[in-house]
Amino acid sequence: MGEPGALSVAYPGPVLVLGHSGFIGKPLTQLLSQRAADVHGFSSRDVNLRDATALTRFDPFMGAETTVFVCAALTPDRGATIDACVDHINMSGNLARYLSRQTARKVVFVSSDAVYPMVEAAVDEDTPTSPAGAYPVAKYASERLMEMGTAAQSVPLLIVRPTGVFGPGDTHNSYGPNRFIRTALADHSVRLFGQGEESRDHLYLDDLTRILSDLGVSEATGVLNIATGTSRTFGSIVELLQTLTPEPFEVVNAPRAGAITHRRFDIRRLSATLPGLHFTPFEDALKATLSAAVDPGRA
Repeated sequence: MGEPGALSVAYPGPVLVLGHSGFIGKPLTQLLSQRAADVHGFSSRDVNLRDATALTRFDPFMGAETTVFVCAALTPDRGATIDACVDHINMSGNLARYLSRQTARKVVFVSSDAVYPMVEAAVDEDTPTSPAGAYPVAKYASERLMEMGTAAQSVPLLIVRPTGVFGPGDTHNSYGPNRFIRTALADHSVRLFGQGEESRDHLYLDDLTRILSDLGVSEATGVLNIATGTSRTFGSIVELLQTLTPEPFEVVNAPRAGAITHRRFDIRRLSATLPGLHFTPFEDALKATLSAAVDPGRA
């Protein structure tokens, strides 16, 4: 396994990645394969979670040594409506119902930090959830459904709540590094709300997939936030990007629609769970994401 912080224990049996063709699922599946796991990926084309009968495709792989990663979900750009929220919850309900009849070594459910409110204090796993909006409500409801489904057969469950993720292959166009890179290259401009004063913790995709792989093979259960513990302003990211892009771009300061908000994380629980935890330096991660956008064939 080579990487600093990687766990040396191998997965004891099959590893299923639901949503294996997505932004997170695809590189996670690739990493698990590199780590010699017996990995099996399923996308919506393989198994439609809206159809409860389709989940029998998982039957040959389920058992006491099976690890299941649930990365399949509607993304925020598609999940901002009531209809999308209900659709998301229905898919999670079908999966939870299926898991309630199965044995497995462990289920890792990829949720989101969107279930937390914007608060001044550093967010940790004991911060009360307060989902507001269709996407956070769908994620929170799905967490609860996974708890009910896995509890039926006493299957260990780990719910992970990553902060905003950036890296090659993102199609969500969320406000932040991915959108800044995309518009800087395509439009030679980047739109900032106000002066970009808001601070957020930004998680590089490669770091997330490495952490997920390590957590999956571990005995960790319950809830874990995945973040770097370092927040930076959107404005500072754009300033750094100006030094990296092959051509200059204009910064357009747009009126902000609401109050300035900040988010920071206390990652002591994650650090204690994964001794040797490390993160790619932000500038290196931004460079790699930019390089992949400039030359997609090398990503």
